[in-house]
Amino acid sequence: MRKIILGIVFVFILVISFNFEKSNIVSLKELKYPLPPGTMQLDSNLYFDETEITNFSYLEFVYWIKKVYGSNSQEYKSVLPDTNVWKKLGKEYERFVVEYFRHPQYRSYPVVGITYEQALKFSKWRSDRVMEFILIKHKIIPFIPNPHKDSAFTIERYFEGRYYNIKPDKRFNNYPYYFLPDSATFQKAFKFQDSVMKKSKTKKKCSETIGIHNLAINCHNITTRNLLPTSDLLIGEYCECCKESFIANLKGNVRELTAKEGVFFGHSFMDTCDKECNVIREDKDMVNAYTGFRNACVYKRWSK
Repeated sequence: MRKIILGIVFVFILVISFNFEKSNIVSLKELKYPLPPGTMQLDSNLYFDETEITNFSYLEFVYWIKKVYGSNSQEYKSVLPDTNVWKKLGKEYERFVVEYFRHPQYRSYPVVGITYEQALKFSKWRSDRVMEFILIKHKIIPFIPNPHKDSAFTIERYFEGRYYNIKPDKRFNNYPYYFLPDSATFQKAFKFQDSVMKKSKTKKKCSETIGIHNLAINCHNITTRNLLPTSDLLIGEYCECCKESFIANLKGNVRELTAKEGVFFGHSFMDTCDKECNVIREDKDMVNAYTGFRNACVYKRWSK
């Protein structure tokens, strides 16, 4: 059973502090790697998540930490989201304290109640797991079904020769680096999404069937009760129908954490639709039921 669950982690990998030196970035032509799972391409070596990080994706992260470090470890406890954030929205939301994060019904919904530090830890974990999968796929490292906390795969351990004393393969000197997008990356993604939306208006069959507006923005009249963010399930249906990449819910659904702590992009399902969405704002209360996050990714060259 444990092997099956661990295998799901790698399925997630396949279906899924922004500071780095430009000299470490490699062009797509140099890569021997696939496009980062779960992303679409914004530039020659810049990729952006099609959806916010979901409860299911974050649950995989939490399960891995629990498996490696133990349920009583500080490492495990430190990555659990604050599910009590739903209480702040009123009594009608109290049931989501138990249901939203762990109930299968909401697995495709964006994870919320996440701190800036937790989002950074998830991004690092995701980078490690994707690189690990790439190396296992090319038979450079073995698959270890039950990793130990002192020897679990990390990008640093591998390139420094500390991962089971395996010598790094020079053919794979680049690694995926997932991070929280900065303002410029969000603006670039926003422009991309707008261009796709304009094209979609000419494809009435897809737009009417899928409800393209639901993929673009989720906002409501602030007096509406029992509001919730939307699921990302429509994104696959839309892309299959119109054969296009699409960034779902970038303009709304949940506010999104940025590379700068205390700063977020866009607005949420709790905001009115007439509120400007293509902006960066600051807020001291970033751990709540209407703020989530997504990753961007580049391939970097190991240079230490």
